[in-house]
Amino acid sequence: MTARMAFLTRPAVVVGLLIALGAAGRVYRIQAPPFDYHWIRQYDTAAIARNFAEGAMNPLYPQVDWRGDSPGYVESELPAYTYLVALLYRIAGIHEWLGRALNIAVYALSAALLFALARRLLTERAAVLAVFFYTVVPLSVFFTHTFQGDALMCLGALTGVYFFQRWTDSAHVTDLVVSGLGVSLAISIKPFTAYLALPLGYLAYRRFGWRGLGKKSLWLYAVGLWAMPVLWYRHAFHLWKEYGNTLFRGYARVDLPGVTDPFWLDYAKVIVERVVLVLATPAGLTFLVVGVLAKPRDGNRVLHWWAAGLAVSMVLMNEAHYDHDYYQLPIVFAASIWMAHGAVLLLERGLLSRVAVAALCLGTVICSGWRLHDFFQIETWDDRAMAFGQRVAELTEPDALMVFVQSGDDPRRGEWYQHRLAPGEYLLYNPRDFYLSRRKGWSLSDSQVSPELIDRLRQRGARYLGTFFPGSLDKNPRTRPWLEATQKRVEITPRWSLYRLVPPPPTAP
Repeated sequence: MTARMAFLTRPAVVVGLLIALGAAGRVYRIQAPPFDYHWIRQYDTAAIARNFAEGAMNPLYPQVDWRGDSPGYVESELPAYTYLVALLYRIAGIHEWLGRALNIAVYALSAALLFALARRLLTERAAVLAVFFYTVVPLSVFFTHTFQGDALMCLGALTGVYFFQRWTDSAHVTDLVVSGLGVSLAISIKPFTAYLALPLGYLAYRRFGWRGLGKKSLWLYAVGLWAMPVLWYRHAFHLWKEYGNTLFRGYARVDLPGVTDPFWLDYAKVIVERVVLVLATPAGLTFLVVGVLAKPRDGNRVLHWWAAGLAVSMVLMNEAHYDHDYYQLPIVFAASIWMAHGAVLLLERGLLSRVAVAALCLGTVICSGWRLHDFFQIETWDDRAMAFGQRVAELTEPDALMVFVQSGDDPRRGEWYQHRLAPGEYLLYNPRDFYLSRRKGWSLSDSQVSPELIDRLRQRGARYLGTFFPGSLDKNPRTRPWLEATQKRVEITPRWSLYRLVPPPPTAP
């Protein structure tokens, strides 16, 4: 073998090529508007980033567009991702692809760190395979491409576990500090990542036994990593109390149905389906099962404790995990290492040939591409929604407060009603029409719309009412006749309706 060929077989070089190919693949549709899978979450994230860039750039005050007549400050996760995107906006202008590009960079960092962790737990060959699986499985590909902060949260979690394991081996205080910063970031972005206490506690016990309870460094670590999350969530709660906008209230809570509730069976089916289709893919499922069941190298079960921690959070925050598959994104790291371990074991023990393993790896790529097709799908009506947003921008004043009416209600428990109009009275938080039209205001469900509510919003400064779903104005039979008789048409088409709300007469002095 020539020196050049030997260089190309070095694990670090192969990993670098895999990461480069993975980054190139994630550039697919990088300039597309965030209309694909989980578009509501993406538009909200994009709106907060844009509001930072166009405002005072104060990281303590993230702002949403469905704010009513408030300044829009919102109770939310730590806006680390949106603030970084806003910094890019300040440099290069407001382009959504910059938010996607940031997550692609986060993918590259995560893949490199995953290689380092997998090499500690397994062999270099298995570590290379772990990076391959992390690069190609659907859950990783899509959510390290979307306009969301979850990839950054996962990088924080991976940093926490990797550097804590290094610290248990080296006792270098720098490793402990970096681990604490990673875990602190992860919890500040998603509170449920407090489950990392299980894998970290396992690593500490594996190294120190019960003596770890007396180690001052571990107590300082635990207290230090909670400082930022506690301070941030306390501040975020103040924003909710003061301004009445939240991204938490509807779903970020512990709500345990009864043991016999049929929800649990449905939930289990959904999770199994996700494991098969978006975590391992049907082609890679054998690798995953073998890797999970096989004895870990050196008896290190940190991945099992990581998965157990996530499982606890899936029980406690069941509806959040049920609704949002990206909540399971952190387990991709463990799954990728298990899949690599399974593939290597099947090969080394002669149960599968190299050709068979290569075929299943190729099958994983093909299955992933098949599944991702649906995730990236943008429907025809999405283009029409963009046209509606552009039309609203053309026909209304930039500072005019809007009322946008949406079709349908939240089918469960009001998690979409997260703007407080009055004590105990909540409105929708759908961000799409606001983002596309660059307007602010109120979002209503069609079941809420009535002449009385519209008139209240008009008294509070609303100047236009628009809807991309014209039939939503007919759910209450009094709404459309009242609009036609008392307000002014701006534009009525088969696809949307837009009215100007007549300003109320000035009050007498």
